[in-house]
Amino acid sequence: MKQLLSNTVLNRQNMPLIKEIEEQKNKERRFATGFKIFLNVFGWAVYWHSRTPASLGWLPATVVILQILTVFKDGVRAVGGANTRKSSMLINIALGTSTIIFLFAAIYWSIGSKTNFGPQQLSRLDAFYFTLGTFTTAGTGAIAPISPLARTIVSCQYIVDLVYVAGIIAIGVARLTPSGAQPVPSGGQPVPSRAQPRKARGKTRGNRTRR
Repeated sequence: MKQLLSNTVLNRQNMPLIKEIEEQKNKERRFATGFKIFLNVFGWAVYWHSRTPASLGWLPATVVILQILTVFKDGVRAVGGANTRKSSMLINIALGTSTIIFLFAAIYWSIGSKTNFGPQQLSRLDAFYFTLGTFTTAGTGAIAPISPLARTIVSCQYIVDLVYVAGIIAIGVARLTPSGAQPVPSGGQPVPSRAQPRKARGKTRGNRTRR
């Protein structure tokens, strides 16, 4: 009883410290989310306002690296069982999708010559359209890679898209599956855990002693 009272007093004393830590974490999350959104919007703004692919410079690689360090870290934490908000997960998924499309749109625009993509030079809109069609598997119309370089990059996008979608599914399963869930066989009855037989034995022994 004394131990319980002491623990209760310690918890009450630590409540202000716990609240302060939670507020600090919330501030860090809001700052990280704002930075990710700003970085993504800034990258797309530069993409649509650039006259030539060369003017992009190292911006696509910089945006992708920073987004990987910020967005996908939260995805790994979610798969590992960390407590993340649904709104934060949706934002990370949207920003991750935007980052992939931005990266490959910049690459296709940079190599979008007649040698790589057919009869005409790819514009910014053509590169964006081709990337979006490849990502969603909806088709790319008359635009098609014809050189080994273009086909290699398109194949790389296929792999990245598959890994990304598989990661989103893994995160969703990790979030929706309770931590204490038990597998259910084909018969419909849940598999008893190892602790259940022990409890049953304890009950039977208690019943015997009472008799």
